Amino acid sequence: MKLNSLIKYFFRGLLLVVPIVLTAATLIFIFNWLDGMLPMRVRGMGFFIIILGITLIGLLTSKLKLLQPLVRWFEDTLSNLPVVGLLYSSFKELVSGIVGEQQKFTHPVIVRLNAENEVFRIGFITQHDLTHVGIDDLVAVFFPHSYNISGNLYLVPRRNIQSLPTQGAETMRFLMSGGVVELSQKGTEKQNT
Repeated sequence: MKLNSLIKYFFRGLLLVVPIVLTAATLIFIFNWLDGMLPMRVRGMGFFIIILGITLIGLLTSKLKLLQPLVRWFEDTLSNLPVVGLLYSSFKELVSGIVGEQQKFTHPVIVRLNAENEVFRIGFITQHDLTHVGIDDLVAVFFPHSYNISGNLYLVPRRNIQSLPTQGAETMRFLMSGGVVELSQKGTEKQNT
C-alpha cells in the first residue's frame, strides 16, 4: 500500500470519527454537568431528575392558571434587579428566540454590506419593526459566527436585504459549519466536498 493511499484513508477516517467524537464529547460534558448539579449515588439520576423537573415545571405552568401570576411576579422581580435583571432578560430572550413560541431564527436573509462592492453576509431577521426605538427604515439582522455560539447584530436598510428560499435551521447549519453544508431550496442539505 502506498503512503498516499494511507494518508487518504486516514483523512477519510478523520471525517467520520472526529464529528462523532466531538458530538459524543459535547453530549457527555452536558450530561456530566447536569448530573453533577444534583450529586446522587446512582450515576445519571441527577440528570434524570433535572430533566424531569424542568418538564414538570413546564407542564404545571402551562396547565395550572393559578401559577401564572406567581411566575409573572417572579420574572418581574428578577427583571427589576440590577445586573440580575439584565442577565435574566438577555438569557430569557435568547432561549425564547431558539425554542420559544416566537422563534427568532426563522427568516434567513442575504444582506449586501455596502453599495460599493459585491460583499454579502447571510443572517436572520430578528426584528422587522424598530419604530418602538425611533428607527423607521432599518431591521435587526443577526449574523452568527461559524463554529461558535456567538454573532453580531446589525441594523440594516431594508433595501439591502433579500430573503433566502431556505429553512431557518438549514441556514443556521450552513452558517455554523462555515459554509461547508450546502443550502438548497427544498430544505435538504448536501455535504460540500
